[in-house]
Amino acid sequence: MTDQKPEEPYSVEEEERFRKIEEELTKAASVEFALPSDDVSLDDRLKAFESRARAAQRRAEPVVSPGGTTKKGMAGTRDTGVAIAIAYNLLGCVIGGWAIGFLIDQLAHTNPMGQGIGALVGAVAGVTAAVVLALRAESTGPK
Repeated sequence: MTDQKPEEPYSVEEEERFRKIEEELTKAASVEFALPSDDVSLDDRLKAFESRARAAQRRAEPVVSPGGTTKKGMAGTRDTGVAIAIAYNLLGCVIGGWAIGFLIDQLAHTNPMGQGIGALVGAVAGVTAAVVLALRAESTGPK
């Protein structure tokens, strides 16, 4: 034999809470989903699908920026790639120029002079290369 206490009646607040939950469940169960019905022909469903596809295609079409240039969907990633290439090119030229100046300093025993001149020449070469890359990217435009 088990010792179970007799169930106590629910309070008014609990009864009200249970009633609200039951109403919400009843509403949720009565929701009808839009399944294709037999009275809608295949042609009508295909036409509706084609209209949605055309609308999606219009959203993916090129957008004209305020400057009048056309940007396609992947243009932002291309621009990012060009910017990263310019940054690495500039940094590489400065470091390369400094390294060449360091080697010249070691061979000619003219410490800091070669490093400074090498870094300066590298910076000028890097800025020149950055301008060339930017102009080339601008002239080819988004693909």
